[in-house]
Amino acid sequence: MSYVLLVVLGLMVWGTVMAYMFIVGKYKVLEQELKESKAEIGRLLGEMSRFRSMALIDGLTNIPSRRGFEMMVDKVFVQHERENSKTPMTMALIDLDAFKMANDDMGHPFGDEILSEFGALLKHTVRAGDVIGRLGGDEFAVLFVGVDQDDATDVMTRVRAEFEAMADDLYEAHGAHRPNELSLTFGLTEWDGEHRLDLIRRADSEMYGHKRRRKAELAAA
Repeated sequence: MSYVLLVVLGLMVWGTVMAYMFIVGKYKVLEQELKESKAEIGRLLGEMSRFRSMALIDGLTNIPSRRGFEMMVDKVFVQHERENSKTPMTMALIDLDAFKMANDDMGHPFGDEILSEFGALLKHTVRAGDVIGRLGGDEFAVLFVGVDQDDATDVMTRVRAEFEAMADDLYEAHGAHRPNELSLTFGLTEWDGEHRLDLIRRADSEMYGHKRRRKAELAAA
């Protein structure tokens, strides 16, 4: 075999090896980039899930936000319609009376503590099948599923008593006394087949009627 042929063959082998090494190197780079892309996609999906969760869960009370509450109530209504269910449902709208007074007198961190504790109270009081939510500020809501208005009234009366006892403890821990005005008012209405928003509006109207009467009673006392 001539020297020239050996050189040509050597160059061909060397070229093949270099091409192979180049391809392997490129593959490793692409493999690494793919791993990084997968990691980034996973991170973005996690962020999207976190932001979605933040939108549906109220950060202070750790119960559903208004949007989360409405979405869950809609699911309950769809299921009732699909099953043509006659199971009673009762909507409760809740407003913390004199909450601004607590904020003004004791400070906003104290007010946040009241809201947080009340959210926990609702979670531990209602059943797993019921829907709770913070609508905003010091307004909350509960959809009692399979509960008529009379039984829901009993539950909410107990919730009010427990809220006042909880507020007593919080004020005491800060060396103060709970003002009589600080309580909660609730309005209840039983579902009669109307849209969710109409049910909420009726409960809201009931709540503000009770709130006006309570203010009048406190003013007259």
